[in-house]
Amino acid sequence: GWFFTYNEAVYRSSDTGRIWQPCPSSPPGAEGITGMVVDTGGNIIYVSVLASIFRSTNRGVAWQATALGGHPISALNILTDGTVVASSYPNWFAGIDTVFLSSDQGATWTTSLMPTDAGVIHDSRRTGAVFSVGLDGMSRSSDRGVTWTKVTSLPRKPDEYLNCLEINQHGDVFAGGEKVYRSRD
Repeated sequence: GWFFTYNEAVYRSSDTGRIWQPCPSSPPGAEGITGMVVDTGGNIIYVSVLASIFRSTNRGVAWQATALGGHPISALNILTDGTVVASSYPNWFAGIDTVFLSSDQGATWTTSLMPTDAGVIHDSRRTGAVFSVGLDGMSRSSDRGVTWTKVTSLPRKPDEYLNCLEINQHGDVFAGGEKVYRSRD
């Protein structure tokens, strides 16, 4: 199935997007949904709501809070091994951002400091590869966010805020701000 969020609800489609129906329920606080990701089998939905992450294991019929709370989440992703990755909104006062990882469907989480302040996305073609973009540009990690290296080859203006990131099926990395940038390596 396919899923998306709109107007305080999670919607699903079982016919490749022709007809959409709201899920039987929405996670608590659905008016503040900041991200959603679905596992490759389409069975587990993760939704970040304000400062919590909720999980549904039955296609949106019921929702359970994961163990991660108190952290406003800006992006969610799932690595090829099933690890859930959540990036926090920046803590401007402390000057840090955090990546949270869970390999047990949200029962426990580990943390890693993130060098940028927007979203995190994984590269399904490279095991452990994670990218992050924000005001500081782009960074990459080859060890699931434990350590980070700044990408210096990105031809952006020094003050250009990168706020979106995507990787296509060929492994091309796209980063967007005032312009869209592409890297094939």
